[in-house]
Amino acid sequence: MMFYKNYILPVNDQNQGVKIEALQMPGPNLSGSELLNYFYKKLKMDSKIPYSRWEGQSGMGAFTLNAEGISREEIRYQKFIRRLRSAFSELIVKPWYLQMCMDFPELGDDHKFNNAIGIRYNNDNVFEEMKQNEIEAKRIAAFTAKKGIMNDDGTPFFATEYLIRTDLRMTEDEIESNQKWFDSKENQEEAAASGAAGGGAPAGGGGAAAPAAAPAEGGSEVIEGGETKGTGQL
Repeated sequence: MMFYKNYILPVNDQNQGVKIEALQMPGPNLSGSELLNYFYKKLKMDSKIPYSRWEGQSGMGAFTLNAEGISREEIRYQKFIRRLRSAFSELIVKPWYLQMCMDFPELGDDHKFNNAIGIRYNNDNVFEEMKQNEIEAKRIAAFTAKKGIMNDDGTPFFATEYLIRTDLRMTEDEIESNQKWFDSKENQEEAAASGAAGGGAPAGGGGAAAPAAAPAEGGSEVIEGGETKGTGQL
């Protein structure tokens, strides 16, 4: 009601007027945590941080290294971080690339230079690495189990090359790289063996020493200065 206006209230036959009472509005209970919990939940939802990281008194939650202990929230959060990093990399790299092209115009047509620049982030989330390791371990276990299957005559039922391509799922580049390591090891062993075999022979020019000069006829011998002296000579 406006305090500067006059209000006329009717009265009934019993001389009773209309009762007007103030609404009981003490305000929100600031000592309660219901409203704060609402905003707290909205903060956790909008921040996209996994709920497991908000648990515990320290606010960090549990941390596990195995792939089975990682929730889907962690996967979604990691993808969200990647999108942010991609946008941030574009924000940092593109102005620097344009500045380099202005200072060195010949770099504008160099596509290798454009592909070579970028930002490398240090990742502390080892979930993908642990997940890949566990997948490879299960593939190796399946490979070993199938490798042990034998025919009636004792020969392997599955070919090793077939299992490598189907169970281990190795690409042609990985197979060639693995073979190169074996070839380089064999070359090193052959070089070491040839070096050991060549080390036992004498070095060039190291033949037997020349025999000593025989004494001259008549009992003469050579002395210093190239002079000779015979028997009875001083």
